[in-house]
Amino acid sequence: MFFRFIHTEKLYIRKCLSDIEQEMHWGPSTEWTNFHFQKLSQLITEKTGDTLSVSSVRRLFTSGIDFIPQPETRATLARFMGCVTWLGYKEKQRETIYKYWLRNVIKQYVHLRIGLVLFIVGGLFAAYFAGNYFLRPVKVVATLFPSQGNPPLTVITQYSVSNKGNNDIFIDFGEFFHNPHRLMLPDRGHVLTHTYMQSYYYPVKIMMEKKILWQDKVHVLSDGWEYGVFTRTPPKYYSIHRDSGHQTCLYLAPRLLAFYGIDTTRSYYTEFKNIRRFGVLCDDLTLSFRMKISRTTFSRGCHDATVLLLGKYNNLKATFTTPGCSGLSSISFSDFKRSGRFNELNGFSQNFFQFVQIMIKTSRMKTKISINGNEIYNFSYNKTAGELYGIHFYCLGPVTLDHIMLADSNRTVVLNDFVNDVDSTVILQ
Repeated sequence: MFFRFIHTEKLYIRKCLSDIEQEMHWGPSTEWTNFHFQKLSQLITEKTGDTLSVSSVRRLFTSGIDFIPQPETRATLARFMGCVTWLGYKEKQRETIYKYWLRNVIKQYVHLRIGLVLFIVGGLFAAYFAGNYFLRPVKVVATLFPSQGNPPLTVITQYSVSNKGNNDIFIDFGEFFHNPHRLMLPDRGHVLTHTYMQSYYYPVKIMMEKKILWQDKVHVLSDGWEYGVFTRTPPKYYSIHRDSGHQTCLYLAPRLLAFYGIDTTRSYYTEFKNIRRFGVLCDDLTLSFRMKISRTTFSRGCHDATVLLLGKYNNLKATFTTPGCSGLSSISFSDFKRSGRFNELNGFSQNFFQFVQIMIKTSRMKTKISINGNEIYNFSYNKTAGELYGIHFYCLGPVTLDHIMLADSNRTVVLNDFVNDVDSTVILQ
């Protein structure tokens, strides 16, 4: 009886985690990064009032089928899924749990059983058939055009797939808030159209499970700085007219967001982006800006702000946090990645509730990050990011940005926005 209970309990736990994974719309949990686990931990706390640490959330999704969390953790997961107790969740899933079990059993064993039957019936034929059919790589030939333009931009993807077999092939247009942003592809060649309504540098991929079979990118250009707000629960994006912002800085007042139907008493992110070809290499540039974060009632003390430089080949990203929240800080510059949870990034956690000057300087992929003239981190990355195709800021809650200056390797200023008579040559030294 105890073995049966443990086996059944494991099944309900995996079903609950699978339901959470589908509700987040972040793709398979095996592809989640530290950012996703942090956000899920925050969402669970906001919805249930219970604290489930980032490490506990990560352990739930990475420990495998034999891991059984504590009863308190199971109760928290049940409340997050809208049930009062864990028993209530199990009762709600009772009619579907065995269908879930059967689907997983079939997925695990059907290919093995077919292989055994074919081997028994005709060993040599099965080996020949496997070598000439099952083991042939899936081949994708595709073209995408146009690859650049202003929104709304409709792109056409023409493709053909060979040796598909029973594999599911899908195309991902790279839009996090567009649903569905993944489409299954039929066996034979076809033409797909997709319209981008928001500016960004979007990765387009044709994939089989986690394997990328083909990829390209679409550069949807902006007309200067564009403003937006996005929420995680539910996942939704709001494009904000630039007249709602300030003339002397990048800032969106919470009281103005109410006109867009945004509940500013709940968690939301403010974003500003400038998407174009700047004529500057990400590997040799200087970006300087001032930033001030406004306090909110929904953040539980932690605020994070991210600057993301979109490169032709790879991105450069740094996340800063308010004091006491260094575990949320991170760096992801091309192939160089560090997390405040596992690495020393205390310099990225400072009092951003007052204006600070942040400078990011790269020179042949050697990077130095400074705050108020003081160097907080330096490192090198190995894979080039290529030409700068966009600058993207986003922050939990309201944020003010000004004195935004960008210079190339010769210290020639190519962007000088909201500077208000500040001498850019002094700041960019």
